[in-house]
Amino acid sequence: IGNAKLMRSQCERLLEMAALKNVTIQVLPFDAGSYPAVGALTILAFPDQEDPDVVYRDGLTDAVYLERPEDIAWYSKAFDNLRALSMSPQQSSNLIRQAMQGLDG
Repeated sequence: IGNAKLMRSQCERLLEMAALKNVTIQVLPFDAGSYPAVGALTILAFPDQEDPDVVYRDGLTDAVYLERPEDIAWYSKAFDNLRALSMSPQQSSNLIRQAMQGLDG
């Protein structure tokens, strides 16, 4: 959202972030069809077995932490399915670069 200069800046920032080793950016293309949205979420996984995984779900008016194993499994599966439908990180970066070229004029 914004003018071409702002959108170009946003694309550049996405490409900078995609180059980091701890960041993965994948685009869900329009031709993948509709996907049931799971909303904004973070799956927190900890290396220590004593620390169970947690799903953090962020909303407009609240935030929820889900710790039940069945909730973790449901959100993990939804996230994995979303990743599987999405373009690879390299394809996603290429698409972002193509979008930037379209902003040049």
